[in-house]
Amino acid sequence: MKVLAPLSRIENYEPLAEAGADEFFAGFISYEWVKKYHAVFPINRREYMFGDFHLVSLNAMKELRKKVDKYGSNIKITLNGHYYLPEQLELVAETIKMLMDIGYDTFIISDLALLIYLREKNINCIIHLSGEMQILNEHTAKFLDQFDFTRIIFPRLATMEDMKNTIDGSGLINKEYEAFIMNSFCPMDGGLCNGIHCEEIPKLCWVKAQCRSFGDSPKAFLQEYNSLPKHPQPMQLVDAGITGPGREGCGLCAIRKLGNIGITNLKIVGRGENLDGLIRDVKTVKEIVTLSKQTKDNEKFVENVLDKYYNGDCSGRLCYYPNEKAQLLHKSQKSILSKQGK
Repeated sequence: MKVLAPLSRIENYEPLAEAGADEFFAGFISYEWVKKYHAVFPINRREYMFGDFHLVSLNAMKELRKKVDKYGSNIKITLNGHYYLPEQLELVAETIKMLMDIGYDTFIISDLALLIYLREKNINCIIHLSGEMQILNEHTAKFLDQFDFTRIIFPRLATMEDMKNTIDGSGLINKEYEAFIMNSFCPMDGGLCNGIHCEEIPKLCWVKAQCRSFGDSPKAFLQEYNSLPKHPQPMQLVDAGITGPGREGCGLCAIRKLGNIGITNLKIVGRGENLDGLIRDVKTVKEIVTLSKQTKDNEKFVENVLDKYYNGDCSGRLCYYPNEKAQLLHKSQKSILSKQGK
C-alpha cells in the first residue's frame, strides 16, 4: 500500500518525500478563477483565500514539477468541487490542460458533469474519483467506469464492508482504491456536507450538536461557539486523550485488513497542517504498513499497533473504522481472559 500525503507548500515536498510519502494531493487555484469567482465558488472544496490550502502560482507549480522529477512522488490535483456552473466547466478544463502542459496528469474529480465534459472534449487526464462523490457500492463504480477513471477514493465514513462490497462486486480490473487513514475525522461525510470552509464564519464541523439556539438568540449561539476548544489548525475534532499520532482521526490498526480487502492507497489528510506533524504521520503509517506485511495474524497486528503507539489502548473516539476495531478488541480480550482461566 502506498502512502498519500497532503501538500500545501512547495517547500514541504522534499521533507515529506524523504519521510516516505509515495504520492501527494494538492489544491490549486488559478489567478483567472480568483479574479472571476473569488472563493465563493470553491474549485477544490476549500473556500479559504488565505493560509496554506492552495498552491496559487503557476511558476510555483513549474518549480514543484522539477521536484517530482527528482524524487518521483507524483502529485494529483484536487478539482473536487461538488458541482460547477455550466459556464465554469470551460475554465476548469482550461486549468486542467494548463497543468497537464506542465506535467501534472492526475486530477481528483467529484462533479459528474465535469467528468462528462472532460471526456467529451477528449481531455485524456488521469481521473481519481473524489471521496466527495460518495461512492459506496458496486453499482456506482460500474456506472462511472465509462469515464475511464483509475482510482476510487472512498468517502470518509465508508465502512470496511462498503469498500469490500464495492471492490469485489464491481468486477472492475486494474483499478486503485484509496481510503482515509489519519486526521481530519469529521461527523460529516464529504459528499453529503453542505458546510463551507473559510476564515469568516465558524466551521460547521466545530459547532456542537446542542448549539440549536441560533434562530432565537445569535448571542447564545456565539457564546456556545466561543466556548469550543480552539486549535492551531482548522481540524474538526481532536481527541485530547491521545498524545501520539491519530488524535485528529485514526485508522492505523485497520491497515492490515484494508490491504486484505484491496485498498491500495492510504490517505493522510491535512492541507494546512504543521509540517512536523505530517512528517511524523507519514513515517508512522509507513512503519505500520511494513508491520502489516510482517504480521500474519490480524489480531496480533492490532495488538502490536496499540502497544507501540497507544500504550496498549486508545480512546477510539475518533476511529475511522470503529466496528472493525471493536470486534478485534472483543476477540483479543476474550483470548486474554481465556488464557487467564476466567
